[in-house]
Amino acid sequence: MKSIKYFTIVIILSIITSCSTIKENREVKKNNAEMVLPQEEIDRFSIDGSTILYDGLAVAVVQSTEWEYTPNEEMRMEISLTQLNTQDSHITKKLLKYVHYKHPSAKVEVNFDK
Repeated sequence: MKSIKYFTIVIILSIITSCSTIKENREVKKNNAEMVLPQEEIDRFSIDGSTILYDGLAVAVVQSTEWEYTPNEEMRMEISLTQLNTQDSHITKKLLKYVHYKHPSAKVEVNFDK
């Protein structure tokens, strides 16, 4: 009788865990879909040295590029940008999407430090 109770508990926990994983995977796919930038927007960006331009105007500067080694033995690139016009908040998301398009596996951060 005890083994049936344990078996039932294991089955219930497995179902709960798998449902949680499915929900998390849906969220990741949703977030990845939101990071897609239309080609006409991609074409508006260009790079000159370490400066990222949008419609020919400087919008950000690459401050650093580094590699990190994670505990599960993966190497991941991290790109740090400084956005030049902090009042232009609509460009921040486009900037993130553009850099994500250029480096899809990198971690990208935008700061407003000067």
